[in-house]
Amino acid sequence: MKHLLTAVIVVLVAVLLTILIVPMVKYAQPVEVTIAVEPSLSAASITYAEAKSSIFPSQDVKVKAKIIVMDNPKQALDDLNQGKIQFALMPWPEALRWMDEHPKDTLRCILSEEFKVGAPQDGIFARKGVKLDKITDLEGKKIGVSALTELPMKAIIGSAQLNASKITIKLYPKDKLIPALESGEVDLIYALEPYFTEALGKFGKPYDEGAMMPKWIKAPYWGSGLFVTPKYLKEHKLAVVRVNKGMEMTYDRIGKESDSARIFAAKTLGISDPKVTSNMNLTEIVRAQDMDAATIQDLSDKYEIYGVLKSINITEKKILVPREDLRE
Repeated sequence: MKHLLTAVIVVLVAVLLTILIVPMVKYAQPVEVTIAVEPSLSAASITYAEAKSSIFPSQDVKVKAKIIVMDNPKQALDDLNQGKIQFALMPWPEALRWMDEHPKDTLRCILSEEFKVGAPQDGIFARKGVKLDKITDLEGKKIGVSALTELPMKAIIGSAQLNASKITIKLYPKDKLIPALESGEVDLIYALEPYFTEALGKFGKPYDEGAMMPKWIKAPYWGSGLFVTPKYLKEHKLAVVRVNKGMEMTYDRIGKESDSARIFAAKTLGISDPKVTSNMNLTEIVRAQDMDAATIQDLSDKYEIYGVLKSINITEKKILVPREDLRE
């Protein structure tokens, strides 16, 4: 009887230790995640967090992040949905388009951001001899776009009520846009940084710049969201909470270290030339606001008006994860 009692006590102690120690070990270990980012200013925050040893790998956050740059938002969100990556920081219009094309699937946004900078980072350039004095001159032209400017270009055409059948849009890798314009394959290109600054040097002042801003599309600045799948959010809540915490810490740090933020913004955009970085005027990076459901819904509705995508009910689909659900 005595031996049986001892055995029972040993088992109970072992169970108790398992209950106490396993969670402690789990919480003590850093979570490993892969985050896909598109090469734009928004992605600088992820690059900054991953590179600064006091952010992601810190004792406060405990995240080991692998950052991969993907030019094609659709491919990144496909990979996210298939579980090949765990997080994707992508422009809101691209995420809305992806959900529009995958009505049976949805995404969850754990962090929505909007950045403002001191100078435009995008613009429409014409090759020599091409007339481009007013917006209607886009009709009859061949326009080169990249994966990240295709959707805004279509929205511009819709916003200006142009005849889309008279405009040819050609999709290129972002580094092939300038050669396409130089060779005469297209009449115009819609370029983002770092190619905006390069095009500025080659072709002079663009027809217009900051074309993704409200003056053309007449919608909120598009911003970006940090997306996960509902399945990953449910099964890996700790990782989601920690990445979210790390990003919030990052924004606080960027606000205090503008010089560092400038360097990481240039790095994210693939720029190594200090002169080009200086010309980009990135010293005024400001996280303008968290984009709320109403702002994002307005963006979705505007794109529906332009015939680019159908309207998506942001609240009904529960796309934005409430802050209270992201506490450890």
